[in-house]
Amino acid sequence: MARRRSIGAAAGYKGSLKFPPPRGPWGALQALMDDGGQVTLGVISGISAAAAASMPTGMMAGLMRREGEGREALLLRLHEAVMQSVVENRVISDLHL
Repeated sequence: MARRRSIGAAAGYKGSLKFPPPRGPWGALQALMDDGGQVTLGVISGISAAAAASMPTGMMAGLMRREGEGREALLLRLHEAVMQSVVENRVISDLHL
């Protein structure tokens, strides 16, 4: 099994995400959950169709479902946003709260 290096400290997260993430289509989301994070789908702050990924220290990514976008496409965008959040050390969001 390949060893994953932690970049949590570099990204400013106390719950360190492992990078590279586990293999598979949802590796970044799996790493997030393995490290104590949470993925939420559904109604978020009055938005009827949204997805969010967060660590105990705060949100990493929050997305609104686009018109005609299915659940799987939304999850794929969330997966990519989590990866982007770790690399860029910032919250990725298109939520209009």
